[in-house]
Amino acid sequence: MRRKQGPILVMLAGLLAFVIVALGFIGAKAMAVHHPPGVQFACGDVGVKPTFLAYDAATAGQNFGPSSTATNVALVEADLHLRRCTDPALTVAHAAYYDVDGLSLPMTQLQFQAAVQDELQHPTVVWRNRVRAIEAYEASASSLTLSQSTANYQTLYFQKGASAWVIPQLASSTMIRMPATVFVIRHGSVVKELKLNCGYQPHDIFPNGVITPPVSPPPVVPPTHSCPPQWPYGTWPICKDGPSHDPLVNPDVPDQVKGPGTGVTGPATPPVDSPCGFATCPTSPPPTAPPSGPGPVTLPPPTTPPVTIPGISHDPPVTTPISPPPPPSA
Repeated sequence: MRRKQGPILVMLAGLLAFVIVALGFIGAKAMAVHHPPGVQFACGDVGVKPTFLAYDAATAGQNFGPSSTATNVALVEADLHLRRCTDPALTVAHAAYYDVDGLSLPMTQLQFQAAVQDELQHPTVVWRNRVRAIEAYEASASSLTLSQSTANYQTLYFQKGASAWVIPQLASSTMIRMPATVFVIRHGSVVKELKLNCGYQPHDIFPNGVITPPVSPPPVVPPTHSCPPQWPYGTWPICKDGPSHDPLVNPDVPDQVKGPGTGVTGPATPPVDSPCGFATCPTSPPPTAPPSGPGPVTLPPPTTPPVTIPGISHDPPVTTPISPPPPPSA
């Protein structure tokens, strides 16, 4: 009986060893493909449906987006990855706050808007790579934690535009003191924090200011036109060179000189002027005709006074009158 048990025990031991080795290999392989904290997959659909989360219906006030309900670091990272792959403005703000991918604070509104536009125009190159740079910064941190902050702080916030397609403006708040849950990214003595309940707004103190204050867009003023100096009479585009050609002054002016769009065809009835059309207004006044007969010509006064140079007299020369020639002898 013992002889039969020997081979069986040997086989069981071999099988157990095989299982242990196999499990070790599987475990090693699993460790090799494991993504460390902070590293996420690339944004596969970045730029397909860009959205500014500041306009989301669940966003309160001027927050970056809806409040986050994440309860641990892994959930925060997953939520942040999804938001950054969706919202180009959020991505620019986080990159500038982290000082990565060529962006930093302080910055101007023009720089912020240009960076967002760059992501929208080049989503697979600029936007996707910026998300990678942000998440690489978080992955290289000495620690990633959730913490309850009770200190004084400022936040960045988004000033919304007139519609959900307008890139929001970036600004910094005044000093606040209100308990908040924050995502803490620590690199030694350098600490960055994102405020969860405000859509991951940067939670910090910015003593030198962050960005130029947001401004309201200028009102849209419809273009106006007026008659040029060459034809000062009438109402654009029916501009005339004299009151007699202005239909508002002289109702009897021929239709041919009332300007474009009158529907009149055929030879023009004198006098004919050159109408100021929509794109044919001359840039220089017509030349002045020379006088038709003899007579004095008065030159305009000089536009600049003469310059006195020391040692040179600018007095007019003395003119000696010339006597008329004597009459011919008879």
